[in-house]
Amino acid sequence: ESVKQLELAEGKECYAVIKATNVMFATKDPKHFRSQQIEGTVVAVKDGAVNGHVTIEDESGVRISGSITNEAIEQLGLKESGSHHQVN
Repeated sequence: ESVKQLELAEGKECYAVIKATNVMFATKDPKHFRSQQIEGTVVAVKDGAVNGHVTIEDESGVRISGSITNEAIEQLGLKESGSHHQVN
């Protein structure tokens, strides 16, 4: 029914909205999540009172943001222009 309502057809341009309940960040390749990871570069880090927000950008320019504790940002050494993997 959704296919009809959205008028989806093969070859038609569309958008995918991905809703993840968790976004995990890592600075080393987490091999056990390989099929679910996106490699990117940190483009923004904003500290908050307890949690901060980190944004990564993949090689095609797609940006993904996630909440992470300030302590974890420090422990992982996440800084703008630092390479890492995001796992969701």
